[in-house]
This record gives sequence, structure tokens and C-alpha cells, in this order.
Amino acid sequence: MGMQYDVKSKYATASGLLIPFRTRVKAFFFGAATTNPGTVGMYDNSSIAGTYARATTTATVTAVKHGLAVGDSVFLDWDLTDDFYTVATVADANTFTVTVANTGAAS
Repeated sequence: MGMQYDVKSKYATASGLLIPFRTRVKAFFFGAATTNPGTVGMYDNSSIAGTYARATTTATVTAVKHGLAVGDSVFLDWDLTDDFYTVATVADANTFTVTVANTGAAS
């Protein structure tokens, strides 16, 4: 057996993505450093390209065959704040909306 190069080790002191790319997970350890409650999530981070249009606090995202449902969490890497957003509505297989801050790029 050769050397295993895909082993990752990360430590977080704040919210955010630890490994922002697809990787194999063999083991996962979570230990609270404080008494503050927190959430741990593991996501299948397959990515697809898309476009968006923002009107006030609603961004309409068009991404072919996105596969999302209302209430799903989706990480958006775009001109607005890169973060996890909750899907607010799903118009069809290619279009969904999320709620955003009333600032930032329009499309």
C-alpha cells in the first residue's frame, strides 16, 4: 500500500467551510471547545454553473437541473456574499430563489 495523500486535518474556531472541495471522509471528530451551541454539517459539494438576478432581497438563480427543494441549504459562490443560503422557492428544475441582503450586484 502506497502513501495516502488525500488525508486532511482541519480545526475551526469560527463558522465556515473547512474543506471547500470534494474529498473522501474516513472519520469525523467533533469536540466542543466552548459551551456555545453549534451546528456541524457535511455536504456533497458538487457544483454547477448558473446565473442570477437580484431584486431587493430576493435573488433568482438559474442553474440547469439544480435538484434543490424548498428549505434545502445551498452554498453560493457569487458576486454577493459567498455563504450558505436556504432555498426559498423553486420555480422549476432550473430556477430557484434565496433571500439576500439588500446590497450587492444585481446580476
